[in-house]
Amino acid sequence: MLSRRLASVLAGAVAVAILATPASGQSADEARARREQARRERAAAAAKLDALQASDAELADAVSALDAEVEAQEALLRSAEQATEAARRQVAEAEANAAAMAERVSRLRATAEQTVVELYVRPRPSPLAALVDADGLSAALRRQELLAQVSGRQTDIVDQLRAAEDDWQREQHRAAEATRLAEGHEAELQGRLAEVRAARDHQARLQADLHARIAAIQAEAEALAAEEASLSALIRRREQEAAAAAAAEAARRAAASNPGRAGSSGSSGSSGASGSSGASGASGSRPAVTGDAPASSAGFAWPLRAPVSSEYGQRWGRLHAGIDLDGRTGDPISAAAAGTVIFAGTQNGYGRTVVISHGNGISTLYAHQSRLAVSEGQSVSRGQLIGYVGNTGNSTGDHLHFEVRVNGSPQNPRRYLP
Repeated sequence: MLSRRLASVLAGAVAVAILATPASGQSADEARARREQARRERAAAAAKLDALQASDAELADAVSALDAEVEAQEALLRSAEQATEAARRQVAEAEANAAAMAERVSRLRATAEQTVVELYVRPRPSPLAALVDADGLSAALRRQELLAQVSGRQTDIVDQLRAAEDDWQREQHRAAEATRLAEGHEAELQGRLAEVRAARDHQARLQADLHARIAAIQAEAEALAAEEASLSALIRRREQEAAAAAAAEAARRAAASNPGRAGSSGSSGSSGASGSSGASGASGSRPAVTGDAPASSAGFAWPLRAPVSSEYGQRWGRLHAGIDLDGRTGDPISAAAAGTVIFAGTQNGYGRTVVISHGNGISTLYAHQSRLAVSEGQSVSRGQLIGYVGNTGNSTGDHLHFEVRVNGSPQNPRRYLP
């Protein structure tokens, strides 16, 4: 019960957080972060929900929350996958550039080493020696120019080698940084995968619980619907019998108060005595009143102090002809209004059931009881103990199924309750 209420409180708090207008000065990013946090809290509460203790609405809301969580986590997973793939492409590009730079550095080094060897084996003559050895001034100048060009090429090769080595180091650093980022994205991706798997597991568990709940509720509704005609006929017959008995009792009392008709009232007097004896006997064994609960203008009070776990109306394609009060086995059930018990026994899908007639064709029904505290024909007052919560008949769990009927046909009990 506590976990269910905690989940309900969390769900309500989260709904308020989602709908709340961002405070003055709050950025859009902060608002999105609050919504994300609210969604996560709602999903966390849903994941902890005890499906056996949850109401239909709580279970459906929990499934909806986990559906939203799975959808959000899968969207984040897709973003993480895209970021990881982009990071991998950057690593591949950086490594390819670094390899190309390494190849260029290798070629330039080879060229530089070859030039150094050639200079060592065939040293370059000095400019003075070139002038002495030349046949003429013009030849000497041409030789000097050629030597200068050779020297310039050697210097250029060295400069290119240094620049290539610098580029290679930069590409190596870029590749290392890209690898680091890719590993971070990979770690985030694995974390997202774990979150998605967990959300999917919670979703699958609650979906299975919800489907089982729907199947059980439909089976219960079908079982009760199958008895609807016979139960309505039973209630109408018992109410007619009660009305006839009341009329007979009224006639007996009228005859008893008129001495001139005493002789003609003997048989009815005998019948009345029997009825009176039955009533007094039932009254003498009447259980203690459970307490005066607040009553509606129609004179009806709640039969059980417990939350409503399922309302009157359509439930997943089946009519739920009453309301379910989420009690526990053994919780006391009280009469919603004063009246006469017209049925107290077992009614197949309804299990142990009490039906109380309140006059004017109105009756109340209390089903799935573990134990009855009244008997047929007994008069009860509002708030009087009539039985105990149970799980008998075709039931989805211990609770009180409460109906209000008019002329045997079910009505929404909310119209009669405070």
